Amino acid sequence: SYYSADMREQLTFEEEELKQLGMEIAESAVTALRNQEEDPLNLRGSYNGGDVIVLTFEEGGSRWTRRYSLYTDGSSYEDFLRRFYNSRTVKEKFYFVYSDAEFSQVTLTDQVRDDSPYDVTLHNKEMVDRLIAALREDVATMTVDELTYTDYLFTMSFEMEGMYSRILPIYPQYERTLSVLEQGGVELPPALRAEELSSLTLSLDSSFFIDLKNGMTHDDPKLATKLIEVPGLTAERLRKAATVISIDSNGIGTDQAVAFFDHLFNLQLSAEGLATADPASADSADGTIYYDRYGNEIATATKEYLGDVWFYLQIQITDPEVLELLVPYLRNGYRSYYNPFLRVRTGLDVQPTALPELGYRYHTHTFAANRLPAALYEVLKELSMEVMLPQQTAAS
Repeated sequence: SYYSADMREQLTFEEEELKQLGMEIAESAVTALRNQEEDPLNLRGSYNGGDVIVLTFEEGGSRWTRRYSLYTDGSSYEDFLRRFYNSRTVKEKFYFVYSDAEFSQVTLTDQVRDDSPYDVTLHNKEMVDRLIAALREDVATMTVDELTYTDYLFTMSFEMEGMYSRILPIYPQYERTLSVLEQGGVELPPALRAEELSSLTLSLDSSFFIDLKNGMTHDDPKLATKLIEVPGLTAERLRKAATVISIDSNGIGTDQAVAFFDHLFNLQLSAEGLATADPASADSADGTIYYDRYGNEIATATKEYLGDVWFYLQIQITDPEVLELLVPYLRNGYRSYYNPFLRVRTGLDVQPTALPELGYRYHTHTFAANRLPAALYEVLKELSMEVMLPQQTAAS
């Protein structure tokens, strides 16, 4: 479903490379299904959803069709996507720009601002044809390694007369396509700019920290959780600029909250204060080992799964200098639809608010897990612990 808009819905695998890929996809999906049947409580891994592909096999005079779920939590799925996207053979069969279709117009859509003044529709057929020709070259040369760190600029929707449209994200590396647009006098939508904003509102829940911890051991180091130092941005400065505007939790006991934060941050906490013992040695009274809902082994005196811990926190930042430091690291939350290689976490939502005189309305943004400002992580951790452990003196 990542590619339902910018690729064709159906194609025939005739080349050996593609036939082999189809077989491996089917085998991987069957293996994932067996793992799910053996682990219905998901105690050893998360199989909570994935994309779907329908494969029709033909051999001799026989023909059969199967529907496979592609579970996105496994590295094998990402391996398939990498091989898929890096293959020029696959691109030329899948992307609509390589088809013989005749498109009558193209619409540029700003994916940062709703009802944007940068949205424009081009009806010039010569311009449309030049853009298709440029995209054929640009799409072919884009690699997965580039996508791992690259956010796209905007989308272009190509429309056929009285029929469907096809959408492509446009990346900075698409130099030929961008050149055609600039030569045609098209004003391109800019990225989100701090000078447009009056504030950023950050909303997160407990899944944000769980996702980050799980991402620390990702098979691909380029996609693993990574905290980065932003010059000029310290936790102390960010804490002064952050105002808590909303909090909520599910009212769990202090012991369970302590276990939750111990597990995620190794803080060695106790319900009474700072503990001296290693929390990993705090086994339950009956010696039972418990697992959180992500399959991680935990040792804790509480018999509740850590996955039952839930809290919600919302903060607002209005300091113009802090906004200037944070905005370059924001990613449009919508964009992971087109780019599964840019690790975007949904546990942290960032809502920009425009200056009143501009009146822009923005899509929800977030931070990529492989480029998360370290100061922001520290402040969110501190504020979250204050929400859950109001009487606790926490130390990292």
